[in-house]
Amino acid sequence: MAGATAAYALAFMAIYLRPHIQVTASQWFNHHVPSGSRVLSQDWDEGFPLPLPGIPSDRTKVVQFGFYEPDTAAKTTRLARELAASDVVVLQTKRLYGAVTMAPQRYPTTVRFFQLLFAGDLGFRLEAEFASRPSFFGLELPSELADESFSVYDHPKAVIFTRTQRLPATELERRILTATPSRPLTRTDLLLARAGSAPAPRPAVAESRLVRSSWAAATLVLLWLELAGLVGWVLLASYMDPRPGLFAAGQVFGVLAATLPAWLVVYFKWVPLGRSIIVVGWLAIAGIAVALWRRKRIPVLPMREALLVGALTSTAFIAIVALRAFNPEIYWGEKPMDSAFLRVLYRADTLPPPEPWLAGTPLSYTYFGHYVVAAIGRGLDIDPAIMFNLGLGVT
Repeated sequence: MAGATAAYALAFMAIYLRPHIQVTASQWFNHHVPSGSRVLSQDWDEGFPLPLPGIPSDRTKVVQFGFYEPDTAAKTTRLARELAASDVVVLQTKRLYGAVTMAPQRYPTTVRFFQLLFAGDLGFRLEAEFASRPSFFGLELPSELADESFSVYDHPKAVIFTRTQRLPATELERRILTATPSRPLTRTDLLLARAGSAPAPRPAVAESRLVRSSWAAATLVLLWLELAGLVGWVLLASYMDPRPGLFAAGQVFGVLAATLPAWLVVYFKWVPLGRSIIVVGWLAIAGIAVALWRRKRIPVLPMREALLVGALTSTAFIAIVALRAFNPEIYWGEKPMDSAFLRVLYRADTLPPPEPWLAGTPLSYTYFGHYVVAAIGRGLDIDPAIMFNLGLGVT
């Protein structure tokens, strides 16, 4: 824990070894935006671009728009008119689009405007973004989702949009009021947007599976569950006093501990989801358990409880799998939906995964239980058609 804290402190301090983002963004702006351009910016922030030596302050016409004003017809008309007359849109911090997207009921039109802008549907594209993120030995830690104390006042991210198509004010107003973004974007997508990136989930790609034998797959899953339970018990026993039921709790905790690391690093968009990152997560948790076993005085394994819990979990798993073997069809109830979620999690490299029923949108539903089953199946390289029925035994 102390090492991780020190590493993050060093990563955070690295921010102050670089030029301030507003200076870097202003230098890029003055170099790439032609003189005489009209720039639409936001209020409630320091002026942009910053005054720099040798650069006339009037080389561009900057108009600040009050996005915090209540959504009214007059505001939308004025926004469309200003946008139609602008060549560049600059959001020097996330202050405005980060705040209004937290209150979509109060700012429905303004939220739609920002979604359309970032999706490229208003005749502008995200040309450049400037951010100074905490970094440690080349590993960047996105901080755009942090509190405003860090992500607005301390080291904000500036984004610059340039015109790709000149649209009349009437068309822009129509789109702002009624259009649906071509790429559905969440608030997180807007905050983490990068120039040249497409925040929408990438199409899921199928992978070939090694284990297609039902017997082999069932054996692998059962062994994995027992090992995960043992690891979970070690982790719990390292910080809790011996007590009845601790080994049983370790069965559940071990499954969660083994599958959570991959979910976290993928959800925060540090790495794509894949078999390798899932297995690395398993090995990391197992390594931590081994280190704790060697360094701490962990009580002797409660053999009687371990055998009893192992027998109960194995019997329950085998019973459910045997029941499904007599009726393996994925039909009735919500089984088709569950199967779709499992398969898309097998194929996805982002979290949330793509929506299997509505192409191009992220899944907006409770999927973590499906993810746990998919992570076990992908890590063990088991065919999803087999893993679906085995997953019922896992859960």
